[in-house]
Formats: sequence, structure tokens, C-alpha cells
Amino acid sequence: MQIKWYSEQHSKLNVNKKGDVVYLSSPVLDDIPWLRNGISTRLGGVSKDFCGSMNFAYNDYDHPGDVYKNYQIFCNATGIDINKIVTTKQVHSNTVVKLDETHTFRSISEKGCDFPSVDGVITNVSSATLFAFSADCSLIQIVDPVNKAIGLCHSGWRGTVGRISQNAINMMHENYGTNPSDLLVTIGPSICPECFEVEWDMISEAREGFSESDYDKIYYQKNDTKYQFNLWEANKIVLEESGVKCENIFMPNLCTKCNPDFLFSHRNSGLKRGTLIAFLGIK
Repeated sequence: MQIKWYSEQHSKLNVNKKGDVVYLSSPVLDDIPWLRNGISTRLGGVSKDFCGSMNFAYNDYDHPGDVYKNYQIFCNATGIDINKIVTTKQVHSNTVVKLDETHTFRSISEKGCDFPSVDGVITNVSSATLFAFSADCSLIQIVDPVNKAIGLCHSGWRGTVGRISQNAINMMHENYGTNPSDLLVTIGPSICPECFEVEWDMISEAREGFSESDYDKIYYQKNDTKYQFNLWEANKIVLEESGVKCENIFMPNLCTKCNPDFLFSHRNSGLKRGTLIAFLGIK
């Protein structure tokens, strides 16, 4: 298994192997005894062809039975209660919802979700495991170790410009008394600055969400029509402006597009691909 890290000099995610299942976890979160965290890879499942092998999306390119089998295999390897998984129908929004004790869990054995048109969930409910899906976008794990509360966000460039992680942190403060300076945050594997090529329309929108002093940090012009966008740094800026300490933010150091045999990437494969998940749960 060859992993191409973005930088050999910076901190890396922990690589875990249980049977054939390989998943990643955060060094800043692994030592919290009441927390369950991780990010899937494409290894260890039963899906075939371009969805091979650990695909979590009930899409048009995979057999539903194989997708459900992947959930079973992955949950068995990671200790997740398959009957208490919480999913959303992600739409690249900045909408965040709270999961409380009144929630009725649905079966993960078929297509559907717990919350439609939502890209972030916060909770302090024990035994629930939040899932977020991606194949290039950032998946942001937010943990309040003081008040035992968590948040998980899907943050592509639209969610990042819309400051979805800030919305989640504000909601955690309102509902759980979270102090942003206590938070531990991991930005999961996602597309790196050198691979995320965009055009001016996206840059124009992105500029509206950031101060001019940050422009050089979040993008640079490649040629007359193309730009490179730094999704990682943009999310870091949002988190720091939300009150999270720089030293408490774990950066990805792993690009989805640069690792086609290890991670799924929309930029590599388009819609004909599997989907990764990040998970976060309170034991």
C-alpha cells in the first residue's frame, strides 16, 4: 500500500488496519477515550470496478447489497453500531442541524438519509455515530473535549465560503456551552492546492467570503483563465476566525486526487466512483 503524503515533514493521519479494512484516524482525536473517529479509504470492501472496494454511496454504479455489506464490514472493524449511524443528504450548503435524544434512527441498509439538504450535524448523544461523505471535499471533525460534544461537516468550496464549520461551532456554543478555544479539529483528506484547479467565477465568489489579506493564502492564478484554490488553508482560516487555536487544527496532509488507488476522487473519476466517509461518534 503506497500512500503519497502531501508533505513528509508534517504530521500524518494514523493508518489503521483491521483485517482487510484500512482506515485513517486523527492523532489529535485518537487519545480521547470517549470518542470514536476515522476516515475510510477505498480498501477492504466488496464493491467492484470503479466503486472498488469500500464504497459507501448508494449510487447508480454499485449494487445496493454490496454497499450495505461494506457498511457491515466497516462497522465491525471500527466498533460502530450499524443501527445508530446518522447521515445527511449533502447539497454543498452551510446548513447545520442538531441531533438530540428524540432522534429515531433509520436503517442504513437502503438508500436515504436522516437529514435532507444538510451538510453538518452537531450532537452530544452517546452511541450515535455521525457520517459525512466525500470524494474531494473536506470533511471536518470538530470535538469539544470539555463538554463532550461533537460536530461533523462536509465542506467543499461552497460550504467553506459559506463558513459551515463556523456555523457548527456557533451552534455548539449555543447548545452545549462550547468554548471555541477548547476545540480539537481535524480536516480530513481532500483535494490539495496543486490539484484543485478552478476558474474565475469560483474565485470571485470565494473572495466575497474572505478578507483581501487572505487572498494570497487561498488561491493563486495559474494562467489567463485558470486558478488554483487552497481548500485546506481556506478552512483553516474559517476555523481560526471562529476562535479555534491554530495548534488545535490538524491539517489533511493527504490529497484525494493524488492517491487514486487509496482514496476516491471526483476530479479523477467523475461520477463513476465510490465515496469515502468520515465518522465521529461518542461511545
